[in-house]
Amino acid sequence: MTVDSNVEDVNDLLENIGCYYYMRKKVPALSENGFDLIREMSRKEKLTISKYMKLLHQEINKTTNAQDIELYNSRLSKLINDGGPSDLQNLYP
Repeated sequence: MTVDSNVEDVNDLLENIGCYYYMRKKVPALSENGFDLIREMSRKEKLTISKYMKLLHQEINKTTNAQDIELYNSRLSKLINDGGPSDLQNLYP
């Protein structure tokens, strides 16, 4: 997994994860045999995603741009409603 440590790339990662869970509901083959992209990732990959999601959360907390905050909250809410992980910042204990 290659992601730069910048807000744009991490936002794109969040969007892609959200798209997977949205499509998983629409296309049964994506969840065949109970497959779940995030849950099937290695510990290292989960830690990487968690690290980047913490970075994004910190950056969103610093911003005063209401549109960025709303987009972030909307993506997280949709991800959870589509069956995705509820806490991307802590995927692996």
